[in-house]
Amino acid sequence: MRMLKNIAVSLTTGVVAVLALSAPAVAAPAGLADGLLTEKDLPAGKGWAAFDAEVMGVGLLPGLIDPNSLGGDPCKMPDAPPLKNLLAPATTQPVAPRAAGKVKLELAAFMKGADGPMLLQTLAGTGKKAAHDLVDGTRDMLKRCPTTKSGNITMEMSALPKFPKVGDDSQAISVVVTLKDGNFEIAVPGKLVAVAQDDVYATVALVGSEEPDTAELKKLTKRALKKLDKAL
Repeated sequence: MRMLKNIAVSLTTGVVAVLALSAPAVAAPAGLADGLLTEKDLPAGKGWAAFDAEVMGVGLLPGLIDPNSLGGDPCKMPDAPPLKNLLAPATTQPVAPRAAGKVKLELAAFMKGADGPMLLQTLAGTGKKAAHDLVDGTRDMLKRCPTTKSGNITMEMSALPKFPKVGDDSQAISVVVTLKDGNFEIAVPGKLVAVAQDDVYATVALVGSEEPDTAELKKLTKRALKKLDKAL
């Protein structure tokens, strides 16, 4: 489960780590952190519990962006960490820093029961134009590099069909991350929606050992955007 959480968090924070566009300095919305989901915002009786995603290590997979990155190719994955880093106890992992540059990044993570899936949410105060550019960049990745590799990690992406447009603009994707090391192999499926909403670039993702339910992602995304609207 430790490794599954690592890959899941990387799927979201790394997907927020590669599109690498030159974002201008912007003032983060005052209520950005207040727009994050909490356990109280999630469906009651479903076993959702928050966990600290920031101790799981830095993101390693492409998909969305670190809004503070400059230049670079969104289709080029960062170097994959050694397998031992994904298996290591959380206390030995470096804390993934919040964006310290021009754009503020907030992150929330939850586990559903003992077996998942995991729900991961990011909010970045990019400004309106950059938020739309990032959604467009996700579409560009689907066209140019639906399969990307880095060392022992492969990520396959496709557009998620029948997912409604949300926010000001959005793109939903289905992802399978495969980690292979010698005779060891694990595939982690996930579904994620990238959203431009006012001056914020947001992502909502479900990741687990089995393919997440699209209907559940739709409902959770609706809750996430409703709370974000109230916070802005």
